[in-house]
Amino acid sequence: FWILLTAISLTAFLPTARDSIQSPGTDLRGRIVAARTLLLGQDPYFTPAKTNQIPTLQDPDRYAADCTRCTNTPALLFLYMPLSNLPYQTQRYLWFLLEWTALAVSIALLRTILPTRPIKDLFTSIAILFFAASIFWRLHLERGQYYVFILFLLSLTARLCLGKTLPNQPPRAIDRWWNGIPLGIAAALRITPLAALPPLYAAGYRRTSLGAAAVFLATIVATFPIAGPQTWQSYIRSISIQSRLIVDRDFSRAQHAKLPPLPATAEGVTFKRWLEIPNADLNFSMDVLRLLSNRYPWMPGKDYWSLMSRVASVVVCLIFTVALWRTKLAPEEKLAAAFLCVLSVDFFLPMRISYADVLFLAPLALLIPAMLRRKTGILWLPTTLAALALCNGFFPANFPFSALRPLLLMTALLEYLAFRRAYGPSSSPAEHSQLTQFDAQPA
Repeated sequence: FWILLTAISLTAFLPTARDSIQSPGTDLRGRIVAARTLLLGQDPYFTPAKTNQIPTLQDPDRYAADCTRCTNTPALLFLYMPLSNLPYQTQRYLWFLLEWTALAVSIALLRTILPTRPIKDLFTSIAILFFAASIFWRLHLERGQYYVFILFLLSLTARLCLGKTLPNQPPRAIDRWWNGIPLGIAAALRITPLAALPPLYAAGYRRTSLGAAAVFLATIVATFPIAGPQTWQSYIRSISIQSRLIVDRDFSRAQHAKLPPLPATAEGVTFKRWLEIPNADLNFSMDVLRLLSNRYPWMPGKDYWSLMSRVASVVVCLIFTVALWRTKLAPEEKLAAAFLCVLSVDFFLPMRISYADVLFLAPLALLIPAMLRRKTGILWLPTTLAALALCNGFFPANFPFSALRPLLLMTALLEYLAFRRAYGPSSSPAEHSQLTQFDAQPA
C-alpha cells in the first residue's frame, strides 16, 4: 500500500520538478517583486512600469500601467521577504520545495484527527491520488502560488480545535483562544478566512473565533513598521482597480496599451511564458452576473458587479452563521462548515483559478470519517470522489470539467451538511452527547 502511494507521489513530483526548472513561475515573480519593493520603502501596488527598471524589480508579465500585478495583502508579502535578497531562480526552487512540504505537513496534520487506521489510509490515498497528483496542484506549483500555506494554517486550526482523535472515538471540540492563532494569521495573509469567524462563533467555537479576530488585527498592526496604514490603503485601492481590469475589457486593453515595452528576461530568467495547463476562472461576476446582464436589460451594469459580489459574499456568510447557530452537528462537521464558508466566499472574488481547489483538502478530511460513521453519509462520498476525479486524468482536463469539479465538490459537501442539520444526528443519545461536548478552557 505505502509502496504504491510512494510511487504515485514520485510520479506526481517529477513533472512538477521539471516545471519548476522550465517555467518561470509568473505569479511568484509578482509577489517577490512586490516584497522587494516594500522593503525599499516604496508602494508595491502602484510602482510605475519602466522599460529600464532595475532587474530585481522588473516584472515582465505586468499587464496594467496604473498598478502592479500584486493582489496580495501586505502581510503576505512579509512571508516572501526573508528570501527576497536571493537570486530569483534560487527562490523559485526554494518556494517549490516549500509548497510541497506544506502539502505533506497538512496531510500529516489532518491524519492525526482521523479516528482509525483504515480511515487515515483512505484519506491519505485520496490526498495523494486526487490532490498531490492532480492537475490543479501542478498548476499551483507551476505558477508559484501560496494557497497551500493557507491550507496548512487551516489544517493546524483543525488539529488544535479537535485534538488527536483516539481510535474508535469521535473527535472532541476544544475551544481555546489560542486555537485561533493560525486562522487569524491565515486571514491576514488572505482576507477570505475571516468568513469562517462568524460561523465558528455560532457553532460554539467562541474563544477560537475571538482569538482569531484578535490575531488578525495584531498581525496587521505588526506590519506597520514596514507597511504602514498607507500601504494597506493602497492594497484596498489596488483591489478595486484589479476588479475593474477583469470585468471591464475596454479598461483592461487601455491599461495594457499604456504600458511601456517590458523586457522578456529579468535576473537571467525568461518570462512571458507558462505551461498551458487547463484551468477555470470560475466566479460570480463573470459567470453569473455577466450572463444575466446580457440576457436581461434591467440587470445592473458591470460597474455594480463588484458591489453585488461583496453583498452576496456577506449573505453567504450570514447563511452559514444562522445554519450553525445551536446546531446539533458533530464538532468536525461544524469546523468543516466554517471552512466551506471560506471556500464559498472565494467564488465571489473577481477571479478564482482552479489551483484554489487545494483548500478543499481540509474540509474533506473532516467530513470523510463523519460520512463513513453514518449510513446516510455514504450516499455523498461517491459524488465527492467523482468530483475530485474531474480534470485529474480520469476525465478530460479542459473546460467544462475543470469548472464542474469545484462546483460538484462544494455541492456534495454542502448537501451532506444540510441533510445532517435537517434530520439531526443518527447516533445514539450517549454518542451525541459525547460528540457535542466542548472542552472549553478559561480564556
